[in-house]
Amino acid sequence: DPKAITCGVEIIQQGKTAFFKARGLYEGKGVVSASEIQGVFQAFERMQGMGKASEQFLVEEGEVGEEFSYYALVDGKNVLCLKSAQDNKRIFDDDKGDMTGGMGAHAPALITQGLEEKIEEEIVRRTVEGLIKEETPYTGWLYVGGMVLPNKELKVIEFNSRLGDPECHVLLPGIQNKYLDLVEAALAQRLDQVKLVQDDLSRICIIGASLGYPGSYEKGKRVTIDYDNLPAGTHVLSAGIGMNERGEFVTIGGRIFSVVAEAKTIIEAMALGYQAMECCQVEGGFQSRSDIGL
Repeated sequence: DPKAITCGVEIIQQGKTAFFKARGLYEGKGVVSASEIQGVFQAFERMQGMGKASEQFLVEEGEVGEEFSYYALVDGKNVLCLKSAQDNKRIFDDDKGDMTGGMGAHAPALITQGLEEKIEEEIVRRTVEGLIKEETPYTGWLYVGGMVLPNKELKVIEFNSRLGDPECHVLLPGIQNKYLDLVEAALAQRLDQVKLVQDDLSRICIIGASLGYPGSYEKGKRVTIDYDNLPAGTHVLSAGIGMNERGEFVTIGGRIFSVVAEAKTIIEAMALGYQAMECCQVEGGFQSRSDIGL
């Protein structure tokens, strides 16, 4: 579509970054950015390679800021909000490289400190009220993907009707209520009678991914987790791991495993998390970021 290319070029000529976003689902990788004119044509070509996911796509001006994720359980009217989290979407340290399904997360997100009430009142509750006015009340998990700009202005990037990965790995363990009780209260429209209890720990999640991800990568690489030497306060979650005919754990996906660590502070959680990463081995190696939580 020449209009898409023209729009992208115009954004670049204004000194901004152009973002191309597929309308359909593409494993969290349906966004491509361009900061120069040649990159616009390359981004357009990559969108064409996403199949049905990108039959329609947006071309938007990029914003500069810090990303945050916010989750609320909604019963149609009432809302219970979890702590905030921050997802690291780029494949390399310092948020460089291609977009992925998420290379790690931490909670609570430091960038939203002091902004929690504003996010809940101006974004979450206003959205729930708007859905009621449109006669489409929503029950379930509401995900807000947002940004905090340098001037502390809030921007909404997207909404989703589910818990996000990897953010849920650092949020759900902090809930002290029984999860089923929360779900039943939401279905019965009585969240206003529930007190959500969350602990005061900080958590970090680090993703171990196949070499080559989010591009092409080999499968069938043997995976070994030294569970006996995992430090206290950490655990490993399987993601892209299966079993071969010999009964060995092997890679079957791009994101192989998640290491989750908890501690009183984010710095302590980071130390434990990266210590636990030393207990994870993949035949031929794997890739991960070294700056999750910074």
